[in-house]
Amino acid sequence: RMLAGFAWCFVVVITLPLRLGEAARVLWARRGHGDSGHVAGALIAERLTDLLALAALAGFAALVVPDSGPGLVVGGGIVLAISLGMFAVASVFSTPLSTWVANFANRPRLRGRVGPILSRASNGLATIAPGSAIRMLGLGLIAWILNAAAITVFLIEIIPGLPWPTGVAVLVSVNLAALVNVVPANVGLYHSAAIVALLANSVPFDQALVAATGLHALSILTIFIVGGMAKIYLARFGQRIWDVV
Repeated sequence: RMLAGFAWCFVVVITLPLRLGEAARVLWARRGHGDSGHVAGALIAERLTDLLALAALAGFAALVVPDSGPGLVVGGGIVLAISLGMFAVASVFSTPLSTWVANFANRPRLRGRVGPILSRASNGLATIAPGSAIRMLGLGLIAWILNAAAITVFLIEIIPGLPWPTGVAVLVSVNLAALVNVVPANVGLYHSAAIVALLANSVPFDQALVAATGLHALSILTIFIVGGMAKIYLARFGQRIWDVV
């Protein structure tokens, strides 16, 4: 049920602008699975893991891109080293950090409404423990590698002979654009980010436009199909089809 709930929440996330749909994940996970503070902290940890895994993948792709110049190789190596180093630091210091946040929340001025929320969120941040950090990074890397592979296969079908690192470049570009999700499904900005990444890899504009439009449409269709199936499954447990969360 948790997996189905999050699958539906992704539909809400891409439907609402300004990433307001992220609140749906907190509300869903809170329902029977913990309070909002714990869940919000865990989701922050998840987002940090995703960003670091994505940065590591981008750095690796820059190292192996065909005909890459010294600047790109050095830059890719630096990004890869920094992302892995930051994750190692987060793994080692996650518990002290969460303890510091909890102590900070107990200050007299914060003992009202803000303090308890920070205290509960610190428990969620503590999920990045040294033992679980490796599993989180591994699963995150696998998820992003599969995502990059799917994008690469799609792009190569449209643009034969396209180097595989281009798929990683598109993946990184559109996900950075998703941080500024102004309109539903990030229409326009997603296409611009994908086109910029493709143009940087010597793809003609007309092919880049077709590839970006098709890639966006396929991703949205996949999310709605999986989310719709999840919503029908959740209806078996008493949730109405028209309920958002």
